[in-house]
Amino acid sequence: MTDEPQRAVALDRDPLVIKAREYSEIVRGLCSVLDPSFAPAGNATVGAAMGTIASHGLSLGGTVHRACLVELRSEEGGGRFDGEGRSDAARLARLMIRESRKAWAVLMQPPHAIGDGVPARMIARLDELDEAVAARLWVILGG
Repeated sequence: MTDEPQRAVALDRDPLVIKAREYSEIVRGLCSVLDPSFAPAGNATVGAAMGTIASHGLSLGGTVHRACLVELRSEEGGGRFDGEGRSDAARLARLMIRESRKAWAVLMQPPHAIGDGVPARMIARLDELDEAVAARLWVILGG
């Protein structure tokens, strides 16, 4: 069985973990711009969208990492770690992706659209991440 340092190295090189971590790092860099307190006065919808993007964005990388760690342990242990731990983390990641997509879409709507196509690019990045999570971790998100 692999020890924890070897698992950490494997996860640091994992393309899915890297993709999720990159999204989180981009959102971290945008957090001052996405601060809900900077939402246009009286626009609770934009403030809520910015808050969702920030909170989910910062934790999405860790959630995907956790799902992949459980998957790795499952493979090493002949499946005995499989099931709920992985699917719970993967399901949570997909839910966070779904909610983040909706939040970015809010920022694309006039009159509060933010510039340079950032929301559209972030939605495309989330779509790729969602497809990768679904394909790799076999999680179907209903509704």
